[in-house]
Amino acid sequence: MAQSTALPRSFRLLSELEVGEKDAKTGGGDFHTTVSFGVDGDDPQLHDWVGCIVGNETTQFAGRFYNLKIYCGEDYPKEPPTFQFVDRINIPCVDGSGRVVRDKLPYLKNWVPDNTIRGTLRAIADMMKTCPRTSQPPEGAKY
Repeated sequence: MAQSTALPRSFRLLSELEVGEKDAKTGGGDFHTTVSFGVDGDDPQLHDWVGCIVGNETTQFAGRFYNLKIYCGEDYPKEPPTFQFVDRINIPCVDGSGRVVRDKLPYLKNWVPDNTIRGTLRAIADMMKTCPRTSQPPEGAKY
């Protein structure tokens, strides 16, 4: 679903929230088993979000749930949200404090206003598939 860049920030984010909720209820294709996201608690400004990436079964991430904090600033969707892992992970786009580094994830580096939270989570999940044998912190380790 292409997003309209002409929508005000709040309408755009509500649209993304609706997609996330629909995916959670219907299975949303392969997103159901890979990523999920939504607003963190009661945030009427829609700044704080949470996300989860489920590790791919063909990698050492299998069976693990990686939680992220997502922040959508006032300039969203012109500027991308920030993503920070709660659970420790070792992949090329994540720094030592769990932040997803914009310049190391092509989807964020080449951000355009039609990109989405779901698309970013999917891009992170795809990167996880490219490093299936990279040594990982113990399950349950947090930043």
